[in-house]
Amino acid sequence: MEVVDSDAFAKLANLRHQLKAAEKADSVEGGILALKQTRETVIAAIQAFQHSRYALGRALCAYRSYFKAEGSWTQAVKIIAENIGVGERTVYRLMEGYESASRLPQTMLEVLEEQKIDPAAGKNSDLVDNLLEMPAPKTREEAASAVKAASQSHLEKKRAAKKAIAKLSQRDGLDQFAHRILKQFGERYRSVKAERRDEEVRYILELVVNTLRSDIRELRQYGRPALVPKPTMKEAA
Repeated sequence: MEVVDSDAFAKLANLRHQLKAAEKADSVEGGILALKQTRETVIAAIQAFQHSRYALGRALCAYRSYFKAEGSWTQAVKIIAENIGVGERTVYRLMEGYESASRLPQTMLEVLEEQKIDPAAGKNSDLVDNLLEMPAPKTREEAASAVKAASQSHLEKKRAAKKAIAKLSQRDGLDQFAHRILKQFGERYRSVKAERRDEEVRYILELVVNTLRSDIRELRQYGRPALVPKPTMKEAA
């Protein structure tokens, strides 16, 4: 007998209710049945978010087409972001990632899926760009070869970047490394509006935490930088 997770069921029902409310605040276009099917596709993609950003981005783009009022769509994005535990900007990036990857030939997309490479994931954006620059494959074998070559090039670039960072880290102490990164942030965002700056800084921090698989759950704000505590350095046994 299958055990039903009552909490998960309640969360799912609440998500469906919230999305319906956002839809009702707008005169959505298209048939009611088609809208319902698209909404359910979005909900299913949200549940599988960790496995396929491409599928969620595709579902979101289809769902977006039903909204006429920007405010109602913004509300829907907020609901979706809260449900999957990310910032609203991340939801828009999911759609952007899908739209970029969807320009790839279908055979390439199929090969990427077989190899469990999510073309809409931010970490694979360079790989997608490389594939888009290649001639369209005429056969599945050509598509597989193109993906293999692009993946190898992408991997080599990542390794080179890691080595470069490692060299800098070895040369710098913690304070020097932190201040060098802070200086780069300061130079980039000196004349950027606060709202855009905060969105991009959040994106960068989320990217670092997720790439390094760090267990950081929250960041704290202190009255001044000098109050931020330094990490405890554990001595090797």
